[in-house]
Amino acid sequence: MVLALATIANVLGFQFNRIKGIVTTS
Repeated sequence: MVLALATIANVLGFQFNRIKGIVTTS
């Protein structure tokens, strides 16, 4: 359960950073 939450948080954080990077470069 904890591992699943950590994995989801990690994926969401990665997506957020990628979107933030795209917004910053635009």
